[in-house]
Amino acid sequence: MKENWERMKNTSKLNEEEIEQTLKLWKPDLENYQIKELSGGLSHTNYKATFSDHPPLVLRVSEDELNLKMEKNLHDRLDNNNKVPHFFEIIPIKSYKVGVLEWKQGQSVKDLLYRGVSSVQRKLGFSAGVELAKLRSYSFNKSGFLNQSLEVDEVFNMTPESFMKTIDHFLEEYIPKWIEAEFIRKIREFAKERSWLIELDGFSSSLVHGDFNGLNLLGNKGEITAVLDWEFAMSGSLYWDIGNFIRYQSIPNFQHCEKGLVEGLKSKGITLPDEWKQIAQLYDLVALCSMLNTKENGPNRIADLKSLIDQTLS
Repeated sequence: MKENWERMKNTSKLNEEEIEQTLKLWKPDLENYQIKELSGGLSHTNYKATFSDHPPLVLRVSEDELNLKMEKNLHDRLDNNNKVPHFFEIIPIKSYKVGVLEWKQGQSVKDLLYRGVSSVQRKLGFSAGVELAKLRSYSFNKSGFLNQSLEVDEVFNMTPESFMKTIDHFLEEYIPKWIEAEFIRKIREFAKERSWLIELDGFSSSLVHGDFNGLNLLGNKGEITAVLDWEFAMSGSLYWDIGNFIRYQSIPNFQHCEKGLVEGLKSKGITLPDEWKQIAQLYDLVALCSMLNTKENGPNRIADLKSLIDQTLS
């Protein structure tokens, strides 16, 4: 999962003095702390702050103030969901904005899944299905991208026509810089042959996490304990998150996790059609092509995205 991906923009980092300034601005009496930079962040830099007399915190550093405000407002909206960290405050430090968040306990679900224990995989899948079902209760009047006030200000409705228009746009813009013409032809052909499946999507416009996979989930003993990193949240179909979650088919025994996911959703009243996996893969094809369609790219990122797209086409 995004192994050794290159960052596509400058790293937003804090030095020791700036970290101390952030903590003092939030709570002047906090002392005796240790700071550790957390791995995995491609858009933000995250630090864990551990104290002798206060629960641990996460410091989330960003140059995108509007997006960070969207995250905070969304965390506030989801505050009754104990799997979502509490977002305390945004602190301005120089050109950065630093989010101060609750630290959640748990192991990376990515690591738990790659151990390949079928019973654990099924439980994690079930728990993930339950968490996705919860998001359906946060509805919107249209689909698209959220502004800082959690309003849809850029509408995107997925239909067979808009699906093909979006795929064609990506395949004609920057993607030709990174993959060969024959591969582009195969993607377009695959998309055209299956675009009709989008009509089977009966889900209304509700909250989508936007990056729902093992890198942004924590777990313990087969249960999801935290859902992190909501920077790509939007309004739309459940299939966006399902497609993301089942993206990494190379995980050992992953079919058990998929079965658990379907069962978890069903336990909350959501029954998927027989074609659910094909529909989810079409949504995720849009996401994968979007990530590949950038002016700048790194070799590891390109190789992984090509491999994931090829897996979808096969």
